[in-house]
Amino acid sequence: NKTLQEVEQPVTLLREVLRIAKKAVINFPNFGYWRVRNALMFRGRMPKSRHLPHEWYDTPNIHLFTYRDFQRISESEGIRIEKKHYISDGFLGKTLNKLGYANLGAEQVVALISRE
Repeated sequence: NKTLQEVEQPVTLLREVLRIAKKAVINFPNFGYWRVRNALMFRGRMPKSRHLPHEWYDTPNIHLFTYRDFQRISESEGIRIEKKHYISDGFLGKTLNKLGYANLGAEQVVALISRE
């Protein structure tokens, strides 16, 4: 469910989910994805894609974050990322993921999380 970036208190949501359940699956768009960066850098506009279909003024996304941001907040909150899957369209994104550059190559991230 892609809601983490849409709620007002995403850290509170993560805490509550892991208070109730031992594990949870989190899915979110990665705003560090190379196409997002490209749209901002070369077009000077907020990107639109199949996974980010809204204009900037009518998007439900209120917290834009990257996979690295998610890693950092997980670490500071004592959340373990047990497994992760990077979703990418196209050769470049998949290649970046395989080379260890998921923050650049992943359009979306699916993570299995738990408390440390």
